[in-house]
Amino acid sequence: MKVFCHGLDLADALIKVSRAISAKRTIPILEGILIKAQGSTLTITATDLEIGIEKVINAEVKMDGEVVVPGKEIVDFVRTLTGEQIELDGSSNTELKIRYKDSEYGIKLLQADEFPPLREVGEEISFSIVQKELKDLIAKTKICASTDDTRPILKGCLLEITQNKITGVTLDGYRLAVCEKALESNTGETEVVVPVKTLDEISKLLEDDEYIATVFLQDNYLKLDMGHTKIVSRLLDGEFTKYKKIIPSEFSST
Repeated sequence: MKVFCHGLDLADALIKVSRAISAKRTIPILEGILIKAQGSTLTITATDLEIGIEKVINAEVKMDGEVVVPGKEIVDFVRTLTGEQIELDGSSNTELKIRYKDSEYGIKLLQADEFPPLREVGEEISFSIVQKELKDLIAKTKICASTDDTRPILKGCLLEITQNKITGVTLDGYRLAVCEKALESNTGETEVVVPVKTLDEISKLLEDDEYIATVFLQDNYLKLDMGHTKIVSRLLDGEFTKYKKIIPSEFSST
């Protein structure tokens, strides 16, 4: 692999995908970040098997190929980069050489063939929503999600998809949050429970604007596709609390 790219583009992509690096050190390859050069793009991916983040940036590719580098090391390094042109050279298959200006930095490679691919999620079931609306829904519900490992289903957010709206619900046994937003489109009615950790990472990548985000659902997995950025996450198994029974229908005062 040999490629040229913009330093700030590379740094932004690596920092964003690094949020999916595994914190557990039981599987060393999950501490790495996959960098793949093909055509005119550089695809950068990290995953902990529960959530995966992929970001694509433009690049001048001289030689196709892919490498896996230790995530923490390369992220710490790219934080120092500025707007100069960067050369990534992994042609030795043992070390990634990063060249910029008159400097060169080397990072030892991990085994690329051991890196797990992101789960493929079909596009038959989906919904679309304005990015700032999805971001607002996440902000208003995540605060009431449980952190108790004994009830893992409550560490997620219930998303109910109906014909023209999405309802997000979280509760921890003491507090309950419900937020409704309009959808731009959807392919049918369904409901899933998404880990709040996933929604938190999604929120960090969403923009406060009118751009549309599309979410796909299949076989207990979710995929958010924003064109240049993709997040794939496992959904939570189990039955969520019947929250509508908790909300009183009548009140003594308002």
